[in-house]
Amino acid sequence: MANEHPGPLQRLCGVLRLNVGDLFAAGGTAAHPVLRFRDAHGMSFGEGATRIQLTPSSFDHLEVLLGHFAPGGSTGVEPYTHGSSEEILLVLSG
Repeated sequence: MANEHPGPLQRLCGVLRLNVGDLFAAGGTAAHPVLRFRDAHGMSFGEGATRIQLTPSSFDHLEVLLGHFAPGGSTGVEPYTHGSSEEILLVLSG
């Protein structure tokens, strides 16, 4: 009997508007872009900080960023904003 409840991967793909197969495809399409970490480009922001956007810019509802702050680094004196999207921040250390 088939599992009636979607697993974590299916639920995540539902939120990101992807099919599970899109995560494993060799290249993304305009309809279902998948950004590989090796293809992501970092940018400086604030003071002593860099960030890499892990989600494609076409995602208007969710932003996943990888940030690195040097000792004493910050987002800067201006309030940090990111538009109307949701953002995920995971602190690995510090």
